[in-house]
Amino acid sequence: MSDTNLDIIHTIDYEMLKAVVRIFDNHNLKYFLLAGTLLGAVRHGGFIPWDDDADLGVPRESYDIFLEKYTNELPDRYKVQHFKTDSSAKYYVTRILDTNVEVREVRDNAEDTAKTYASIDLFPIDGTPNARVVRKIFIWRVMFFRMLASMSQSNNIDMSRKRNTIERIMVRFAKAIPFNKIINRNKVFNIIDKLLKKYSIENSRYVGSLMGAYRERELFPGECIKNLKKIKFRDAFFFAPGDTDLYLKWLYGEYMKIPSQSEIKRKRHFEIIEKNKAKI
Repeated sequence: MSDTNLDIIHTIDYEMLKAVVRIFDNHNLKYFLLAGTLLGAVRHGGFIPWDDDADLGVPRESYDIFLEKYTNELPDRYKVQHFKTDSSAKYYVTRILDTNVEVREVRDNAEDTAKTYASIDLFPIDGTPNARVVRKIFIWRVMFFRMLASMSQSNNIDMSRKRNTIERIMVRFAKAIPFNKIINRNKVFNIIDKLLKKYSIENSRYVGSLMGAYRERELFPGECIKNLKKIKFRDAFFFAPGDTDLYLKWLYGEYMKIPSQSEIKRKRHFEIIEKNKAKI
């Protein structure tokens, strides 16, 4: 992907971020910059220069209210992709798509590189059990159903991601058998949905999104978001975890350290196919 393409995607994602956040602000819904998007704001003052996606964390109550009541306030060019309203959705989390900009999702050694649209992701933030053993069992249950959802679309599995031995065996197994004809992905997503909604963030020691890329590592101390604060991202201000430092250390460790070239390369997700005569 050229720097020009990356700059265009950053511009498109930034406009989507502002459009979504405007709705959240108008209706007093909670959100915060999440993961690499927050890291970019802290370390680079905007997008991570080599990253090409954008993420928002949305506490479950605000997440459900937005999906139920306010998606129609988005500009016409934007489409909301959520598994409950779009059976073609590949992911549990919600994607906001800019239908004026066609892209191809790039995954090393993945077979599924079909066209999609430039997008940002909304991750529901949920609680977890406070008892350590119960929390572990809960996480295992969610990961089991997440694995089933992945097996139902094995051609979409990112083969470049580091995996342990058991995961590598399961991926080979999933690719050898047509699980897409056996497993109903949306039914699995509905099971995951019910599981994740069981624990509120207000009463949980650890909260987060187990459906994020880092899985269990996406959980962080609930104290990080007891209060939210505004942080600058490009030329605007967005909400962020009140304890940004604790959140970023929890997820990334030495988060101000620039990653290796191989890690940077793995951050490329999309390449632009066509801007569809869009005015970007």
